[in-house]
Amino acid sequence: MNEVERVNRIWVLRRDIGLKGNGMIKAKTHKVLEMAIENGIKYGYRRAYKHDDDPSEEAIKQAIMEAIKTEIYEWFVEDTGL
Repeated sequence: MNEVERVNRIWVLRRDIGLKGNGMIKAKTHKVLEMAIENGIKYGYRRAYKHDDDPSEEAIKQAIMEAIKTEIYEWFVEDTGL
């Protein structure tokens, strides 16, 4: 796909979803972050019990923290300043 075709596809998409003018769409960062944290807590809690019927409090916390980080990095990228 050449540059003209790519730009045309973007304009068709913008029209189809109802965007007006030259405005850009922007994610509701707070909502996306909240969703990632909630999903991470749920997944991490389940993960802590996956291979252990009675995990320690520390194991549960660790599993939740890892899952939250994974979820956040699924939705956000680091700003390298470039």
